[in-house]
Amino acid sequence: MRHAQDQMKKITGGLRRVCRLLLILGLTAAGAMAQTVSGVVTEADGTPMVGVNVAIKGTSRGVTTNLDGQYKVEVASDATLIFSFIGFLGQEIAVDGRTAINVTMELDIETLNEVVVVGYGVQKKSDLTGAIASVDRDNLQQLATTSPMQALQGQESGV
Repeated sequence: MRHAQDQMKKITGGLRRVCRLLLILGLTAAGAMAQTVSGVVTEADGTPMVGVNVAIKGTSRGVTTNLDGQYKVEVASDATLIFSFIGFLGQEIAVDGRTAINVTMELDIETLNEVVVVGYGVQKKSDLTGAIASVDRDNLQQLATTSPMQALQGQESGV
């Protein structure tokens, strides 16, 4: 009889340890659970920014802002968001359990001069091997054309 009681104590003691371990693991995992973070990305003057990259640091996941500068992304409560856009300074902001993070992007004058928009993407000026021509948009707006391509024709040599 004594032997059976000792065996029961060992079994219940082992079960208690397992339950404690599961409880601790469950509480730890609850702190890292995913949550939805949303917000608006604007310029310094309050204008919403379209197409800002909102990436989750340390992962390959992210989203871009919509036409109203809004974004919504699911992250861990201890994650860090990286906001980036061509011509603006990038920002890293810790979530710290918040559900709403609004961001104001600041112009990066130094890198803005290094970037050129080409017909098939965006490249740095230093990476281009050909000539670059600039067309003043005010001149294009004064022309009566049916397409942007017609407006560009004849404005610069080679276009």
